[in-house]
Amino acid sequence: MANHFVEWRYDYHGTTPAVMTEPFPSKDEQMVFIQAYIDTNKDELGNHDGSSVEEIRKEMEAWLMGTHVGWGLWGLVQASQSQIDFDYFAYSMERLGAFRESLVKWSVVD
Repeated sequence: MANHFVEWRYDYHGTTPAVMTEPFPSKDEQMVFIQAYIDTNKDELGNHDGSSVEEIRKEMEAWLMGTHVGWGLWGLVQASQSQIDFDYFAYSMERLGAFRESLVKWSVVD
């Protein structure tokens, strides 16, 4: 879910596809999506552990760092290897910067 919400920020068909131009989904948008996900996937999820939508949302926030660092490192590899016309280096730097911002946020949380 963390990766899904980050992807909301990119307009891959716009003039700057390697840059997060859209706002991160609001807390309300996140809550609606998570509830819809749970409701839609009840059969596949089996015995849902009873986590509240808010608990899942908070866990998703913790995984934002993982998605940022993973895609940031992937972008660095692509910048040196890919023949596709895409600014992988800028994408990587943005994702690693977002990781650093999240790390600072989580470092000050009790």
